[in-house]
Amino acid sequence: MSYSIQDAKPGLVAFKDSPVGRNILGGCLLAVGLLLSLGALAKILTGPLAGGPPLIGMSILILSGSILVITQIRPPKFLLLDDAKGALIICEKTMDQPTALIPYSAFEEIRTARGLPSRNRRRTFGVDLVKKDGVRYAIFETRTLQAAEEATALLKKNIDLRSQDNASRIVSSTFRRENKNDAIKIEWRMPVRVLRTILSAAMATGFSILLIESYDSVPVFLFWPLQIFLCAIAVLSLAYLFYPRKQVVTIDRIQLKAEVTGIFAKQLIVPLSEIASVQFQFAAAWEDTIYLLNEHETAVMRAYQEGTLDPQRALEIGKMMLQARRIPSGGLTASEMISLEQILEETLTDQGRAVQ
Repeated sequence: MSYSIQDAKPGLVAFKDSPVGRNILGGCLLAVGLLLSLGALAKILTGPLAGGPPLIGMSILILSGSILVITQIRPPKFLLLDDAKGALIICEKTMDQPTALIPYSAFEEIRTARGLPSRNRRRTFGVDLVKKDGVRYAIFETRTLQAAEEATALLKKNIDLRSQDNASRIVSSTFRRENKNDAIKIEWRMPVRVLRTILSAAMATGFSILLIESYDSVPVFLFWPLQIFLCAIAVLSLAYLFYPRKQVVTIDRIQLKAEVTGIFAKQLIVPLSEIASVQFQFAAAWEDTIYLLNEHETAVMRAYQEGTLDPQRALEIGKMMLQARRIPSGGLTASEMISLEQILEETLTDQGRAVQ
């Protein structure tokens, strides 16, 4: 996610999503994909077919990826830091229609972020809003440290995170919360993103074609598991179009149980004693997961977010996040993810388990 400062005045700073980088990346991929498609078409028309299938697989893979980047990465259009309301206000489409908010009391500081890794591997700098649970909201990004420090100074000059919370809570209609005996149940229908689903299936198909053409050079013990995995992704992605799923989270005073109902149902059970924090990683553009972290995982994640984690432990953070217990949302918007995070935190508190 990349935002630029649209307006700044005492008590109010507005940020607007800047899609330039995404569009350039998507456009470059689209151009490469079209060139490969033309090459594949020329091979098919002129023959022989040798070399045609790999070009077809590569073009499908890259074209699908380019469309995915251009059309499906859609962070909130506006972010507002508003002292009058004492909150960070998220607006998915227009500035006059807030879709979620986080009170200032949830944040710890405004901080210059140094040396953030970007998608093109160049070092970037930025401004973070750091929550008390260690999660950072990357609200501004730039190529120079000086520009990042100037933006941080501008925010600190105009925004006071000690401002009282005067905003009315925004309740998302996506979620239904109800008491059931001694438990509290939260449920929502997992949205079906038709274009994203089709593109994901297409990318898996393109990769599968490339793998088939590499049969002679890929060990058998790798070829078949990879091929089965890619076919499963394509089939499951399309299956979700016709069999909608629902997520149900039930929390009592002992455990949290998350269930995906419908096709390919699955279940997660976590004792409340093992939940120290509930985290939505807003800084990750593709992230649509709520993490349920224990005390150790929370501490490691906080050190990672603050940049104090030993670089030699980078593999540890990767392994930890793969193994961390999570609740997949199934394609909710960032605003809906923020609302879900807040609902889960409140529900856990109501059941006697206060979390960060």
